[in-house]
Amino acid sequence: MWRKQYTLVSITLFLLVMSIVAVKTYLGNKPDIKNSQRTDINQADDCTPYSFPTNSPSNANWKPSPPISVHLRPLTLAPLGSPMRFCLTVVSLIDSANTRVFFELPDGIDVINGQTEYSLALTVNVPEVFELEVQANQPGILKIEAGAQSSSGTGSYWGDYTAVMLDVSELKTEIVNEAFQQSQDNQLQLTEPVDYKYML
Repeated sequence: MWRKQYTLVSITLFLLVMSIVAVKTYLGNKPDIKNSQRTDINQADDCTPYSFPTNSPSNANWKPSPPISVHLRPLTLAPLGSPMRFCLTVVSLIDSANTRVFFELPDGIDVINGQTEYSLALTVNVPEVFELEVQANQPGILKIEAGAQSSSGTGSYWGDYTAVMLDVSELKTEIVNEAFQQSQDNQLQLTEPVDYKYML
């Protein structure tokens, strides 16, 4: 009789210990919602120039290079209410004296640090980088747009445009479509200024 009671007590203690271990393991692996960030993207510490692919006729995927190319990438992504950093690289194949570089943010994303518009002269093949720190204040699908537009001073305009689609929630922020990080190849030689937000 006492052996059955001893066995029952042993099993009960074993189950109790295993339950405590399972709870501690769960709590130890539970994500910190406030401070969690997505780590499955290439997160950098600084805004370094993006290396655009070299285009040449010997490359099977060759296509003519535009006068200006832009590339927007996240440095850090964070959940709702936490800071996120983005880096925009702009490079030109020709000297472009009158260039406007811009970020366009939707309702629900506010600037924490940095500017959303710059005017500068681009030097041929010298990349310029622009960092912007923002914070999402509403969940959902939000699009951060960026571009560069230059004028020859004779009525001709050219440029490039890109966008990053974000899925923002209280747990994390993710890129909806990685292809939006690539240039949309909307470089045009026009006689009128371009409103790039209508070009996707």
